[in-house]
Amino acid sequence: MATFEEFMKVAEISIKDKTSHKRMNEIVRIMRQYKVLHGLTPEQAVEVLQALGPTYVKIGQLASNRSDLLPKAYCDAFEKLRDDANPMPFDVVIEQIDRAYGKSWHEVFASIDPVPLGAASIAQVHKATLLDGTTVAVKVRRPGVAESMAEDIMLMKHLLALGEFASNSHRSILLSLEGFVEEIERTTASEVNFTSELHNLMRFHDELADELIPYLLDMGYTHVELMPITEYPYDPSWGYQVTGYYAPTARYGSPQQFMTFVDKCHRAGIGVLLDWVPAHFPKDENGLYEFDGTCCYELSDPMMNEHPDWSTRIFDFGKGEVQSFLISNAVYWLEQYHVDGLRVDAVASMLYLDYGRRDFRPNKFGGRENLEAIAFLRKLNRAVFSVRRNAITAAEESTAFPMVTKPDYDGGLGFLFKWNMGWMNDMLQYMSLDPLWRKGSHNDLTFSMTYAYSENFILPLSHDEVVHGKGSLINKMPGEYDAKFQNLRAFYGFMMAHPGKKLSFMGNEFAQFIEWRHYEQLEWMLLDYDRHRQMHDWVRDLNHFYLDHSCMWNNDSDWNGFRWISADDNANSVVAFRRIDRRGRELICICNFCPVLREHYRLGLPKPGQYEPVLSSDDLKYGGSGTELLTVTAEREPMHGLQYSGEFTLAPLSAMFYQRKTTPRAKRKG
Repeated sequence: MATFEEFMKVAEISIKDKTSHKRMNEIVRIMRQYKVLHGLTPEQAVEVLQALGPTYVKIGQLASNRSDLLPKAYCDAFEKLRDDANPMPFDVVIEQIDRAYGKSWHEVFASIDPVPLGAASIAQVHKATLLDGTTVAVKVRRPGVAESMAEDIMLMKHLLALGEFASNSHRSILLSLEGFVEEIERTTASEVNFTSELHNLMRFHDELADELIPYLLDMGYTHVELMPITEYPYDPSWGYQVTGYYAPTARYGSPQQFMTFVDKCHRAGIGVLLDWVPAHFPKDENGLYEFDGTCCYELSDPMMNEHPDWSTRIFDFGKGEVQSFLISNAVYWLEQYHVDGLRVDAVASMLYLDYGRRDFRPNKFGGRENLEAIAFLRKLNRAVFSVRRNAITAAEESTAFPMVTKPDYDGGLGFLFKWNMGWMNDMLQYMSLDPLWRKGSHNDLTFSMTYAYSENFILPLSHDEVVHGKGSLINKMPGEYDAKFQNLRAFYGFMMAHPGKKLSFMGNEFAQFIEWRHYEQLEWMLLDYDRHRQMHDWVRDLNHFYLDHSCMWNNDSDWNGFRWISADDNANSVVAFRRIDRRGRELICICNFCPVLREHYRLGLPKPGQYEPVLSSDDLKYGGSGTELLTVTAEREPMHGLQYSGEFTLAPLSAMFYQRKTTPRAKRKG
C-alpha cells in the first residue's frame, strides 16, 4: 500500500503538469455554490467543509481548537466535525480489505461485524474475529482518501508559493497559513499511515521510558500521574469508562512492558501514580454491567443505580463482594505493578446520594451522604496503607466534605491528599480577568488560605480544565499574545509558592494554545518558538527552584510554614508572603498581577539585613521585560505587623522571590 508521502510526490507532479484543474474547479464550484465570499454562518461553514471533503474536514477539526484565531461560535460549530461520519458501505469495506491483503478476507478472518464501531472522515473501525478465534479491531481506510488529501494539500502549497509575489503587508498572513498547512500535512500523514500507527503502538512502552524519564528529570518533576490505563472500550472517555479493571490497556503494550516502564521510572527516582476509577462503570456488554443478567456489581434500585451525567452504572458499595473486588484491584496495582499510589477519580460522586440528580433516596438517617461509599473509602485506604505504608492516595473531591485526609480512626476518610478544586477554580477565574478588574475579585486570590490547612492539599491544573471548549491555560489568560505569557508565568510562580503539593497537566509547561486532544500528541514543535521555549524554561527553573528550597514544601501542612506580609492590596492586585521551613529558613514571595511597574513599593520584613532577588518570572530569559530587581535593605520601620520594612521594585505581571543574605560565621580562634 502506498504511503502518504508517495501520494504527495504524485500530487506534486500532477500540479506541475497542470492535471489538477479538475479538483481546483470542483473547489471553486463548491465555494461559489455556498457564496463563500459573501460570508458564512458557523453552520454554513461546517457544510462547506463537509462538501469540500476530508482534507477540509480535517482543517475544521484543527480549527475547532484555535479559539485564539476564530470566534467561539465557529470553534463550537467545527467541533461537530469530530462526530462520526457516514459509514462506508460494508461491500466497500470488504473490497478494501481484500485489496490490502491481496486475497479474500475469508482467508484471514472468521468473521467481520458489518456494523462499524466508529466511522470518521479518513477511516472506520470494525470488530472482527481471526481464524484462531482472537477478537481484533480492523481499521479500514476510505478508498482514495489519501490520494485526494495529498492533492488538496499540494494545491494549498502551490497557492501559497504564488504568495511570494504578494506585498510585504500580507507576508505575515501567508507565513501563518504556511504553518497551518504544514500542521495539516503532518497530522494527515500520521492519520492515513496505519503502518506507522501500528509501529508507534509496538514501540510505545519500550521507548516511552527512554524519552519520558530524561524529560521528567530535566524538568524537575518528581512523579508522573497516568490517566486510567485499565482497559476501556471508548477512546474519547480517556480511560475513565473502565471495563477491564485488572488489565492494562493493550493500546500501549503488554503488562510486562508496563512493569518495565514503572521499574525504569523507579530506578530514575520518579514515582508513578495511577488514576483509578471506582465511582462508576460503563454499560458495555463486555464489562460489569448486569454481569449475570442481574445487577450483580451495581445498585439494583433503578432510581439510584446510574449516574445521569455520564450514563454509567454505580457500584453497590454495601456489598462485601464489590468491596473485595475493588479493594483487591487497588492492592493489585500496588503489589503486581509496584505503582506508588492512586488518584481516586470522582470521589464526590461517591459521597453523595444526590450527586447529579434531583430525586434520590436518603440514607437511613434521612441525609444525602452515601454511608456505604464512605465506609468503603475508609476500608480502601486502610487496605492500601497496610500493604504499602509510603503509598499515596489522593481524592478528587470537589466539595467541602470534612476530613477527607484525616485518619479513619479520627472519623476521616483516610486519604493522604485531596485535590484542591476550590483553589483551582478560584485562581482560573481570577487569572481570566482583565487586570483592570482583578481588584474587585482579590478574594479569589487569597480565599484559599482560609482553609489551606483543613486538609492535605494538592493544587491541580487538571486535564478537565483544558478540554471541551474551556480553553488551554494560555488561552484562559487575558490580553494580547505577550500579555498571555506574562500572566501565565506569574500564575505558575504564585502556584509554586502557595502551600500544597503541585500537579500540572502535560502541555501546560510550554503553553500549548490548542486544547488537549486525546487522539494526537502534544504540539512539541511549539518549542521552536521563543515564547513557548521561554515558558518551558521558566517552568523547568521554577520546579528546580522549588525542590532546592525546602521552605517551599517541607512545612506545607503547618501554618508556621506560611505568613502573610500583605494580603489586602486589592487596589494594586499585589500579594506578598513568607514561606518558612522547619529550620526557620525562608523566602519572600511577591506577586504583582497588574501590568504596571511599581517602584518604591514598601513591604514589611521579618529581620534586618539585605534581601536579594533570587528568581523572577519577568527575567528576559523567560520572555519578560527584564525589570532590574535590586537588593533591598531592611530598615527599622515597622510595617505589616513586622519590625522592619524595605522598598521593592515590582516588575509588571510577575512573580518574584527574595532571600535574606546570611553573613558567614567567623571561625573561632583557639
